[in-house]
Amino acid sequence: MPRGHQKRSRHPLRILSDFTCILHHIPTSVTPSARQLLTMAPRSLLLAALSASTSFLAQAAPAARRQEDNLARDLATLKAFAETITEDPQNIKANWTAAGDDVCQWAGVTCAERPDGVLAVAGIDFNNYEFGPALRADLILDKLLDITFFHANSNSFTGTLPDVSALKYLYEVDFSNNRLSGMFPLEILNAPLTFLDLRFNNFIRELPEKLFQMTDLTVIFLNNNAFSGPIPDIGPTFNTSYITLANNNLTGPIPDSWANNQALTELLIANNTEITGVIPDKLCALPNVTLIDVSGNSGMTGRLGPKCRQYAKEADRDAKNPPKDNSTIARIFNIEGTGLTL
Repeated sequence: MPRGHQKRSRHPLRILSDFTCILHHIPTSVTPSARQLLTMAPRSLLLAALSASTSFLAQAAPAARRQEDNLARDLATLKAFAETITEDPQNIKANWTAAGDDVCQWAGVTCAERPDGVLAVAGIDFNNYEFGPALRADLILDKLLDITFFHANSNSFTGTLPDVSALKYLYEVDFSNNRLSGMFPLEILNAPLTFLDLRFNNFIRELPEKLFQMTDLTVIFLNNNAFSGPIPDIGPTFNTSYITLANNNLTGPIPDSWANNQALTELLIANNTEITGVIPDKLCALPNVTLIDVSGNSGMTGRLGPKCRQYAKEADRDAKNPPKDNSTIARIFNIEGTGLTL
């Protein structure tokens, strides 16, 4: 890591600006850098936007709610899911019991009006609730047909994830720091996702090619699993800004096609000891890139190309003289623990 590195400022992710369904007219939110997200649970972008938009919430949560059929359906789903929770260290279920059948008052549940004016369960935020002992996502995720985000960081979901092709509004999924296992859950890619966080689980085997053909994904966090095999090529419409694949068992080179991702801002692919080769030189010249971290990839050897050498110089300069305002983000370039040379 460059000397004198300072904590990086937060910067905007313009995911929300493209939403045209339930959560239209919501201000754009912000997210921490990918480096911070290696250890920190991100707050829901949608939840932050909803919280910031008091007029939207006031409109979406009238004093006298109609118990629409869809709310009755979602209430039944959540009650059935609650029955499977026998570990509840924060006593969240007591709040649910007190709220009764008014599901929009349940802790972790956000309601909003659909475009047709019907009140709906629009999001779930179970982050850090520590529910357990062995929860199943297929008892809740694919049953809430109107949700736009489902965040469940730091619980005890096990198994895999269900098919979400019926969830036409689902943009954010966060199951980080759970106990999910098996191969990458391809079914989760059947929703129009912009944000996918599966960090700190027990997934294995190869990363699917389909993941790197997605069009709208802006954030992919898959670090601290046991993914293996080669890094897939990216498709021509892949425009993901924040990618974290660190602390897996990936092998082979970083494909040259990754230099075609014009939206790339931060790439953390550290501590995959069997990744080989050098960083594709054109990747270092991408217009938006501010962080490249391949540290700990001991299989990477050779001299970096001229564009990466130039980027390394700029990152070193930023480390010694950090930007004094938030309009400029300090570049980071980390090749420690590799055989790469400048």
